Amino acid sequence: MQFYKLKKKQEKLPLSKDMEIALLSKLDSYPRKMALFSIHTGARDHVVCNLRWDWLRNEADYSYFQVPAEHMKNGRESSLVLNDIANELVQGCVGNGCDKVFGYKYATIPTQNHWGYQRARKSAAESYPDLLKTDVHSFKRTFITRLYDAGVPHDWVQRLANHKVQGVTEGYNRETPQTRRVMYEHLQKLVTVAQPTLRLQKGSGFNG
Repeated sequence: MQFYKLKKKQEKLPLSKDMEIALLSKLDSYPRKMALFSIHTGARDHVVCNLRWDWLRNEADYSYFQVPAEHMKNGRESSLVLNDIANELVQGCVGNGCDKVFGYKYATIPTQNHWGYQRARKSAAESYPDLLKTDVHSFKRTFITRLYDAGVPHDWVQRLANHKVQGVTEGYNRETPQTRRVMYEHLQKLVTVAQPTLRLQKGSGFNG
C-alpha cells in the first residue's frame, strides 16, 4: 500500500498595520474602500460585495446595515454596525448610481479576490513577504485580531464577528504585545484590591 503525504494547509495571517498600508496603497479606489470597510466591520467578502443601500439604517449617533439572513453564513439576520471609519467610507459612496454600496452605475464587484487585488498583494509583498500568506478573508482575521488587541471581551468579539460556534472565534485569539498589555492591566486590578498584610514589603520578608 502506498501512502501519500498530504501537504499541510498554509495558515493565513491577519494584516499588520504596515502590511495593511502597503496593500491598500496598491489597490484602486473602490477595492481599497471595500478592503478598509471589511477590516473595520469584519464583514465577509460576500456581504461587502452585495451590501445594499436599502439595508442601511440610521440612529441618532451611528448607522448600521440590517443584513438579511440569506446573506449571512450563520443563517441569521444581522446588524452590521459602522464605526466612524466604516461610516465615512459608506458616505463616500453616496450617489454612486447603483443599488449596492460598493458599485458604480450598476457595475458591481462580485468578489474582492479579483486579479487587481492579487496583483496588488503580489506587488506589496515585495516589501512585506508575509502578505503572500494572506487572502481577502484576512480582512476579517485582522478585524477579530484587533478587537482582541484592544481588549474587547471574548463574548463581544464573537458577537461582532457573527460566529455562531464559539471555538471558531477563539482560533483567532493570539498573544501580542497589545493583548499582553491588556492582560497586565486586568491583573493589576488584583494589586489595587490586595490587603496590605498580603503585600511584600520592600527590603523585608513576607509581612503576613
